[in-house]
Amino acid sequence: MATLLTVIIAVYPYANELCVIEITGQELLDALEYSVSKLPGEFGGFLHVSGMSFTVDVSVKSGVVVDTESMFASVEGERRIKDVTVGEEPL
Repeated sequence: MATLLTVIIAVYPYANELCVIEITGQELLDALEYSVSKLPGEFGGFLHVSGMSFTVDVSVKSGVVVDTESMFASVEGERRIKDVTVGEEPL
């Protein structure tokens, strides 16, 4: 039987490092909001997720605010991200 490490190396054979971080629900919501801020246009920062789901209301204008270095600062107004669940639990 393969070990977990063997399986990870088989599907992720690169020499890159993996890390695990803990974030708050608000930080996750902000990251998702930023990731969909350019929809329906293309944006290389769109997050691909697993183990969670959400809907995006593209009829809502993005309220993402960035700082002088184009980094996420805040969200003003209504959010585009709706109905976020992690596993089976609402965020």
